[in-house]
Amino acid sequence: MKDLKNAFPYAPVTFHNKINQTLNKLIEEEAHQNMKKHKLFSKKILVLVAAAILVIGTGVFAAGKITTYVSSSSNIPTYTSVPSDKELQHKYGFAPNVVDTFTNGYQFAGIYTDNNKGLDEDGKTVKESKDVTIDYKNGKESIMLSAQARAIDDDTDMATVDTYKGTAIQYSAYDNKCVPPDYKFTEQDKQDEKSGKYVFSCGTDKVEISKVQSLTWYQNGITYIFTGIDSPLSKGDLVTMAHEVMDTK
Repeated sequence: MKDLKNAFPYAPVTFHNKINQTLNKLIEEEAHQNMKKHKLFSKKILVLVAAAILVIGTGVFAAGKITTYVSSSSNIPTYTSVPSDKELQHKYGFAPNVVDTFTNGYQFAGIYTDNNKGLDEDGKTVKESKDVTIDYKNGKESIMLSAQARAIDDDTDMATVDTYKGTAIQYSAYDNKCVPPDYKFTEQDKQDEKSGKYVFSCGTDKVEISKVQSLTWYQNGITYIFTGIDSPLSKGDLVTMAHEVMDTK
């Protein structure tokens, strides 16, 4: 990428980070044998990944068959201007709503393509798909919107904060702790992860803690996830932006 943590129950020794930028390295921590760690292009993408995985779940393609979920994409945007629905449908197999400019000033800055694979225990590809990550900027501030052609995990405990046009909008916030690939987890880290104090992700050069917000909804067969990192936007601001996305078509 996540957001999502205080609202989410701890998933026992399981935290699969979906990569939204070039996959450089895959690391397994002995103390977290089921937690796949990836070196990522940026902390922002890394946290977005954490949000997406916590919302969608780790066995998103075929429950009982997928053991590892990985994704890769270029740091060069696929689109630098808003594409048509026809282009999106042809490229991804679905056409998410894409806002050009929000009323609060955030503007479209690019679309990135996420190429996903669900692997079985032998490392064989079970299924492949493509997702969309849309970057929005307002001056130095940015926020990302992930669009995925699958439903929210029914087991998540995100709080419903609004219902718009019959669609539930869910929100959560958490503290994300990004660590270097060679970081050694301490006993305190394990306790913090289990208690939900931090969501851990891996790939930064040094330990960094960020405040993450996530807003999620499911509309017309597509899950949308707004992710803000240390963002000045409030929960209400995100809800208003979600309304604008939902009103696009």
